[in-house]
Amino acid sequence: MPQAIDRTDKEGNFHKGLWNSLSDVLGVGSFDAVNAEHCWTHFHQSSCSLAKDHLVLIHRVKERQSNCLLSIGKISDEEEDDPILSASPDCFGFGIKKLHKAIQDKLRHLDAEAALLHAKEDFTGEDQRRLSFVAALDNKFANAFPLALAPSETVRFNNVEFTVAIARKLGLPIPILNRYVGTFIKTEKGSPRMRVDPFGNNITTATGVKGGHVTLMHNAFSRALMTETKSVVPSCKGTNAFDTCNGVFGKCLQRQHILEEVQEMNLQRELQGVIPDGIVDATDLGNLQPFNSDPNPLAGVATLVETKTLASTAQSPDDRAEKFQHDILKKVRKLDADFPGSTFERTLKSYGNNGRYLVLVDGPFSNLSKDVGILTDLIARLRALRLLNQWDVSAKQALALNRNFLVQKFGHLSSLLWARLILSRFRDVVSRNPFPSASNTSDVFDIDNLHAYYNPNRGAFRGRNVPGA
Repeated sequence: MPQAIDRTDKEGNFHKGLWNSLSDVLGVGSFDAVNAEHCWTHFHQSSCSLAKDHLVLIHRVKERQSNCLLSIGKISDEEEDDPILSASPDCFGFGIKKLHKAIQDKLRHLDAEAALLHAKEDFTGEDQRRLSFVAALDNKFANAFPLALAPSETVRFNNVEFTVAIARKLGLPIPILNRYVGTFIKTEKGSPRMRVDPFGNNITTATGVKGGHVTLMHNAFSRALMTETKSVVPSCKGTNAFDTCNGVFGKCLQRQHILEEVQEMNLQRELQGVIPDGIVDATDLGNLQPFNSDPNPLAGVATLVETKTLASTAQSPDDRAEKFQHDILKKVRKLDADFPGSTFERTLKSYGNNGRYLVLVDGPFSNLSKDVGILTDLIARLRALRLLNQWDVSAKQALALNRNFLVQKFGHLSSLLWARLILSRFRDVVSRNPFPSASNTSDVFDIDNLHAYYNPNRGAFRGRNVPGA
């Protein structure tokens, strides 16, 4: 409505109104900058029914805010400088761009606080619904599924995978596990014995389980992210089994004497433990104009990358990442101490910010670590630069388009990999032929070939997936 009548802005510029015939209702000069504090006064005092509706809506929004504040235990808004909802009806919304969106963003933020508070109060600490809700609350990757579309056929959910993933997302029991809850998970000797739980937590965390499924998941997640990085940073490493980083610490060891066989085996194990999963070499990417206003920490340096899959719900992905930062520093210092003259710590600190790794942690609810967000931002900026040369879009739009695409892609992939991990381990350590007996829903799913149904190779039978093997 401010555009309906003539008005003068703060700089003294005059703007011709579109419908000056409404001046009698809105008030001549009401929307001039000098009248900002009472721009709606003349309108609200008129006998126009639209003015009454306008007042009702303003009071409704304010009442909605008050109810939201009460639901989180606040009497008033502690943000004293809030220019939107704290404004009086006489100047409500004046000068606020995208007013409706600004109001909704504020109310949704308060609703999210209330939902989090209720989840903590109503559910116990180990309630799966609470764990999944809190993990995904402020993590865009965790909220990508089930809204994201599969970027290719190889990462599409089948019926069982989708059922598992949606149950994990909502913190509900996984239907296929119901019949086996309480049964032992088959593990190797010496490993702690665990029982199947309704949510699949013990299946994902059990140690001493044959099949190498966690390693397969780790490699799939790590190589997918590194492959996406290599598309914009050609010098990136860690995209496949032959594109390794074995030479990073290859020349650091200084031997003084020949070790015994047992000591040599332990040394090789320690050396294997410090090999990174990848390298993001962005030393030539210091200038990412027009995206330099908030510099990406990866730009201009070469950074070592480590990928972790975190099945435990007792630790956050960021805490797991920090633990790795401390662990790797201890490992290289121990190697330097055990073999005087070695340069493991010096080599480590030549990468990144004083040796700081980029730790990509895949949490149990697809809640990825903040370092995944940093990598995503770098890839998005480089993709956006390409897009600006092809499309007539703003830098902000190009960056948002690519960032949202990558968030959806990585979040979708994580949800799919966790579902496949649970199903693969379930097949190997709980029931070798689970689907006809465990689901009790054979009439729900239309399956022509059960082997192809849960075969991760999608019909390309290999190893134990071969029928009859």
